[in-house]
Parts: sequence; structure tokens; C-alpha cells
Amino acid sequence: MKVVLYRVDRTRTDKDDVYGEIGKDEIKFLPPVEFNALIRVVEAENKSYKTGLLRFLEPGNMILSVYIKHLDDLQIDIRFGDYIGYPDSEKRIRYYTVANDGKVNPDNKHKHFGYKPSYRTIICVPTQENEFRGV
Repeated sequence: MKVVLYRVDRTRTDKDDVYGEIGKDEIKFLPPVEFNALIRVVEAENKSYKTGLLRFLEPGNMILSVYIKHLDDLQIDIRFGDYIGYPDSEKRIRYYTVANDGKVNPDNKHKHFGYKPSYRTIICVPTQENEFRGV
């Protein structure tokens, strides 16, 4: 399935000198790129605030599997903190933040003939509705 990668431009984004933090409206992005990936959205969890009766249901994490050659052909790299746009329906796009970029994959599952990694498993967490709305 096609998804859209919104890469954070780490050279143009200004950080706070004291704490190194960045405001959500101060992040600069590179042009968005579409790429193909195998997608699995984990089932949402029904949770409560502490021990109260008030409950909330957050969307589940998204797990992407993408071939490294495909990323190399597009000349893109998915890094921690980048955003992924996933078409949830015909009219809605849900945005996720990359929490694990899958670069460290020393296990045999990701290697081709036990020698070289052939794909990456990337774990993304859902963003709040007002955190990111596309570029």
C-alpha cells in the first residue's frame, strides 16, 4: 500500500538553545514522498485515566515493513521523528510519528540468506489530531 513520508528537515529546523526542544509549529519539512510498504495497524486499546470511570480509545500503532532497496531507489531514509501519512479511508488520512526506524536489525529475520538486511520494520505511533495535518 502507498503511504506518504513527511521527512523532518533537521538542518532548517531551529532548536531551543537551552533545552534543545522544538515547537510543533516550528518544524520544517522536506517535500513529501510516496512509497510502498506492507502495513499492519495494531488493534486499538481501550484505557482509562488512572482508576476512574472515564475511558478513552486510542488508535493502535502502525508497523511498516519496507524493502531497503525500495528506499534506496527513491533516495529516502526514514528516521526517528518523521511523520507517515496513512489513508485511513477515502476521506481521511491518519498521521503517525516514527518511534523506531528499524535501522538496527541484526536478527536473521531481516537478513537475506543470513548475510545482509533486505527490509526494515518501522514502528509508528499515532499523533494527536492537532499535532500534524500534512504540509
